[in-house]
Amino acid sequence: MDTNFDEIEWTDRQAAYRGLQQLKQLLNINPSKDRLQEAVMEVVGLMSPQSRASIANINTDLLRK
Repeated sequence: MDTNFDEIEWTDRQAAYRGLQQLKQLLNINPSKDRLQEAVMEVVGLMSPQSRASIANINTDLLRK
């Protein structure tokens, strides 16, 4: 999401940017799987329905570890 930020349709671009910055900070403190998944879903919730549909096939195996 960070790499392709400008290619994603956001419902609230500023909130999405802040959410991604918080996600990057969270990754540095070795969060639990549940906390990381919660944070990711908060940012995904800011994506337009079309953008969410385009990520439906993303491999989420990393969140399962």
